[in-house]
Amino acid sequence: MNRTLLEYTLRVRVPILIFVALASLTVTYFVSRPTREGIGYQPTQPIPFSHKLHAGLMKIDCAYCHIGVYRSRYAVIPAASTCMNCHTIAKKTSPYIIKLTKYYDEAKPIPWKRVHRLPDYVYFSHSFHVNAGIKCQSCHGNVQDMNVVKQVSSFTMSACLDCHKNAPQRLSYIPNIKPGPTYCVACHRQSATENWNGGIMEKEEVRSQKQDATREDDRESSSVPGLQRRKMLGWMGVGIVGAIAFKTLPFKLISRRGGKRKSAKPDARIAINGMAVKRGKKVTKNV
Repeated sequence: MNRTLLEYTLRVRVPILIFVALASLTVTYFVSRPTREGIGYQPTQPIPFSHKLHAGLMKIDCAYCHIGVYRSRYAVIPAASTCMNCHTIAKKTSPYIIKLTKYYDEAKPIPWKRVHRLPDYVYFSHSFHVNAGIKCQSCHGNVQDMNVVKQVSSFTMSACLDCHKNAPQRLSYIPNIKPGPTYCVACHRQSATENWNGGIMEKEEVRSQKQDATREDDRESSSVPGLQRRKMLGWMGVGIVGAIAFKTLPFKLISRRGGKRKSAKPDARIAINGMAVKRGKKVTKNV
């Protein structure tokens, strides 16, 4: 390799490459953060259910369908029998209600796609929070305005700690509320799956439900346009900036003279007959 090009590569190209790589990774990390945390996840459900209609317009209480919020760790997804309390009469001829009725008659659970999910090693109880007066909207957003439910909040450790530490500011609608616990075992405890009134759910059943929900989430997430766009933009940025660093910059910055690359080293001055000479030209300064 030409010595001049090697020196230029080590002094200019390599630092540019390192800078571009670090900058691209940093930008991609923050751009893709909502994707990693699930914000914007909005799966298509097997039966369209509008919270805007049921919880917003009709004012049906959340606990009517999610019966576990006051007494259990889990809010509980309603069974088909809960839906049929109304739909044995209401909109019986709708194609979706006919599909719902089929699930009910065959005693099969509706394969709802789980939207909000916490890791298995995190202990979270809906009953503790709801009985303290915390509204569903504080974590799940304005569900009463959603035709299709989506995740709008982060459920990371930092988000939970922020709410626990700043509860009086974040939950100002609850009078005299105190900050929540921040010690480790408050959330990272042995998962006994005990609900609030002492009942116990089978561990294997709960684990199976979570695994099924995880698989459904993984399959569905690949079809969310907003999340895919963020990933694509991040990788496109890496490719474009990398191409500029590798191809455009090195060859335009090297000047040429007589078809040969100019040496990157400074020209040395030599003394001839008491005068400083540079490339055959006399310099007025005496040596």
